[in-house]
Amino acid sequence: MTYMVTGAFSFTGRHVAKRLLEEGEEVRTMTRFPQSASPFAEAVPAVPFDYDDVGALTQALRGCDRLINTYWRRQPEGNLGYDRVVQQSKNLFAAAKAVGIERIVHMSINDPHGKKFPYFRAKCATERAVRECTVSSVVVRPQLVFGDGELLINNLAWTLRQSRLAAVPGDGQYLMQPIHASDYAELIVGLSRNRRDGVVNGVGPDVMTYDDMVSMVGNAIGRKPRILHVHPKFFDRVARLINRFVEEPTVLDYEVYGCLVENGVVPREPQGTRRLVDWLRDHADSLGRRYADQDRRPFSG
Repeated sequence: MTYMVTGAFSFTGRHVAKRLLEEGEEVRTMTRFPQSASPFAEAVPAVPFDYDDVGALTQALRGCDRLINTYWRRQPEGNLGYDRVVQQSKNLFAAAKAVGIERIVHMSINDPHGKKFPYFRAKCATERAVRECTVSSVVVRPQLVFGDGELLINNLAWTLRQSRLAAVPGDGQYLMQPIHASDYAELIVGLSRNRRDGVVNGVGPDVMTYDDMVSMVGNAIGRKPRILHVHPKFFDRVARLINRFVEEPTVLDYEVYGCLVENGVVPREPQGTRRLVDWLRDHADSLGRRYADQDRRPFSG
């Protein structure tokens, strides 16, 4: 079986590609990262992506049986806004249909519906596009995927290493159900091999409040936090100020509200077994030693 994994050298994509390679599958990728960035780059043929060109996408997908799509943008960049990312995704799905791709697994985000931010509206539009392309498909919605190279937890640990004071938007009682990247990859690969269409929630075994997660991260690195609850609008304004001085934004407005304060998480059946507390314990020495940039993540397994 030949798989196209978009972004196979990125955070979630590399875990998926690694899992497929371990199982003897052939993996190809379209990526904006150079092949040298990944320890298994030689095993994964890569082509530069051009999601605006359906013909180029069709050529890149030719010979592939299944498509696992991780492509997205955390925030607009230059003339690459969310509307264009949605259209690029539509181009990708159209090319997949044209070459006879048997199955698409599309990675989305937890509970995108009914939220006011363009990010979530674009996520919903892309979910509709993959359903409407008539190829057998499944949408996977994680809330938080953790593991080597993840941003939120690492940068939270980095912040706590600078100061024990942890500002938390709102009451901090909104729920988190994180899943380890290896469990997430196993879920993705499994879904690529069946015909279960629809939506699957990618969540791990633990349900915790955001306050609990902050405390868990701080305790793991020996920096027990002093949690300060602040109004989300104030938190957002402070984050915008800090974001001027770092390459990778600490948190964006849609993340403050849609991913945290109003995330809509309710406990769901876990799709993995690896617990966040165990991962934090095993990575306590290295976690948060440097501020992580989305385009400069570690590519270790």
